[in-house]
Amino acid sequence: MSNIILTDCDGVLVDWRNPFYAWMYERGHTRNTTLVTKHVYEQYGISQEDALQCMIDFNRTADIGFLPPMRDSVKYVRKLHEEYGYVFRVITCLGQNFYSATLRSENLRRLYGSAIDTITFLHITDTKEAALSQYRNSKLFWIEDNAFNAASGVLSGLNSLLMTHDYNVNDTLASGVEKVSTWQEIYNKITGQ
Repeated sequence: MSNIILTDCDGVLVDWRNPFYAWMYERGHTRNTTLVTKHVYEQYGISQEDALQCMIDFNRTADIGFLPPMRDSVKYVRKLHEEYGYVFRVITCLGQNFYSATLRSENLRRLYGSAIDTITFLHITDTKEAALSQYRNSKLFWIEDNAFNAASGVLSGLNSLLMTHDYNVNDTLASGVEKVSTWQEIYNKITGQ
């Protein structure tokens, strides 16, 4: 099991936010670009329920099959796979819609090829504690952009890395969570370079 890397998807492997923002704009929603927050409802000044429904609706569009890679992810995910034999197990809160899951799987495999081992689909509001518990005390690397889910990795005995963004850079981190801003940093940590 030592050749496995656990990873979130949105904000880590693919850029979900910018395509979502464009989708919202096309539907007449205006985002407060001066407000730095991870919460969609705050960015758009709408209710939490409406924000959740917008996210669910977006996740059911064809856009999910064509999200761009996050930063330098393609280069370093492929290097970790091809040079060191690592495979990636993705845990994503995309939802469990069959068509969305199919599009996400195709997108990830197009970007990362055989580096993607498995993809676990959770409901959009789920936490990742249960999915991570099967890897308890394995010390595997767990890469996330949500501070709460990164902390869940630490509690499960994983090496948690938080991919930083403007919306999470000031989040309070649990002891044991390390910040990273690029996949090159992740590559260096994992390979000891």
